[in-house]
Amino acid sequence: MGGIPEGDISSLKTPQAESPLGRSLQLFLRLLFSPAAPPRQEETRVPGLLRGSPTRRGDWALGFLDGIIALLAPSGLSPAQPQAASLRPLLSDGRSLRKGPVFGEVPFPGVLRPVQPPEARARPGGGGAAFILLARRRHGQRARQAGMAAAAVLAGLALLAGLYLWYYYKVVRGPKCPNETRLRGKTVLLTGGNSGIGKATALELARRGARVILACRNKERAESAVHDIRRESGNNEVVSMSLDLANLSSVQSFVDAFLKSEPRLDILINNAGVENGGTSPEGFNLAFQVNYLSHFLLTHLLLDRLKHCAPTRVVVLGSIVYIMGRIDLQNIQKPVDGLLKSFQAYCNSKLANILYTRELAKRLEGTGITCYAVDPGLVKTGIFRQHPIWAKLLLDTISWLFFRDPVNGAQTSIYCATQKGIERFSGHYFANCKVQEPFPKARDDAVAKKLWEFTERMLGIVE
Repeated sequence: MGGIPEGDISSLKTPQAESPLGRSLQLFLRLLFSPAAPPRQEETRVPGLLRGSPTRRGDWALGFLDGIIALLAPSGLSPAQPQAASLRPLLSDGRSLRKGPVFGEVPFPGVLRPVQPPEARARPGGGGAAFILLARRRHGQRARQAGMAAAAVLAGLALLAGLYLWYYYKVVRGPKCPNETRLRGKTVLLTGGNSGIGKATALELARRGARVILACRNKERAESAVHDIRRESGNNEVVSMSLDLANLSSVQSFVDAFLKSEPRLDILINNAGVENGGTSPEGFNLAFQVNYLSHFLLTHLLLDRLKHCAPTRVVVLGSIVYIMGRIDLQNIQKPVDGLLKSFQAYCNSKLANILYTRELAKRLEGTGITCYAVDPGLVKTGIFRQHPIWAKLLLDTISWLFFRDPVNGAQTSIYCATQKGIERFSGHYFANCKVQEPFPKARDDAVAKKLWEFTERMLGIVE
């Protein structure tokens, strides 16, 4: 091999060194690995080479940089260069390349270190330099491999963090309702408005000047929500009324009281929902009755008032979980128990709501009433509170990371209740404040009609 004059390292420039990244790395490596003073003689002893922490740290750090560069380098550049083989293990003048400061196998200028002084080779046993180099190379290679593995792990974590940030800003936060439509003189009836999406929706509509009626089962929680909404909105036209959607007779009693006390109804929002299993007093699946059946009856009993106050709107809460739902008219109403079966019943009820909205829009065409199915997204609400403690903790943890808060979840409901010019989309499915096309199972008009007729028979409604 041809010798390189002492101190002349300019010939060791690499293609990568001509790039800004290469020059930056060279400067970094010089600062990191060039000692302030010449290395002391004892640093070349075998124990120091095998055990010395500076060498180990340097090899690990440069292995880490190798990994980062390998991930960032253009595919046309190969870290290994042909001249590397001619520079190892020893230069002609007795100097050796330290294994750490390299890009792949390419030496960086300014980082050559004497492993053994030239005169030491003349002494008996001076040939031990080859052993020193071999031991140092093996030791450094392991450290560099560990560094490259750490770089790969870091790159993976950075990728996951980037994906999560995208998911957070694109999905978790979601868009805000773009309009500021005022609702002074309008009356809004909203079920389940004492917490979660319902409360956030009621608060925003109250801020816009509407009279808001919260139809809730729990009187104490409803009054607390009314107090909060009045205080935050500055609107005292917020009241609560008792409604238990798990009991069909309660729906009838509520409608009787509402029609006597409220002369107007401009916006009906069928918001309330449960996810837990159980059986209603009528013997139906609880999720099916609360989420779908009772809202069907409520809307039916209020249609005359809605027509009288037209143009009016009906907003029906669906969910993205409809994609896992099934409409089996032989079993959809039957009670279920257990976590998985209860969740399936919840999915079925949300699919039923979307199909119901399509059929309702057809039947109300020309009446001045428009209706919209809403997907609020995955939202952190109290819907899991009835589950076993272990399931609740698991679901709460998942929801904390990946679900929207109620304010963001309420935006599409607010949009469908207030946005002007969407009347032509009556019966459609909305998500993220815009109309969306759901999966075919949620656009099956034949199934929607059968479900409607099945529900009428269950409720004893004769048109």
